[in-house]
Amino acid sequence: MKTAFSIVWRRCPSLLCKRFSPNFRQPRYSPKHVANNPFLRLFKASTGLSPHAYLMMRRLELAKHLIQQGKTLAQAAYDAGFADQSHLPRHFKAAYGFTPGQFQHATIWELSKNCPK
Repeated sequence: MKTAFSIVWRRCPSLLCKRFSPNFRQPRYSPKHVANNPFLRLFKASTGLSPHAYLMMRRLELAKHLIQQGKTLAQAAYDAGFADQSHLPRHFKAAYGFTPGQFQHATIWELSKNCPK
């Protein structure tokens, strides 16, 4: 039986993606609040990530895309919603296994390799 809650719940991650804003700041929750909040539990059960981790992955994907487009690391970090440039490398390396600088150099090398001479 489909309830209004279940319909909204299934659409929650896609709605979050559509309304994703790099400048969105997630409210902080206390451990007691998280344990008693069905939304947070269901979100994690559905996506495998907490809302904060989900938004962080969205920011990392955006930063990766911006770096591939040729933006500087500082501009990519700012446009993706990181507080400052130093936060991007820490999260980027934890998620992908290499730094944004290494990714940028690999992207530039790959692009130069494919350019006609």
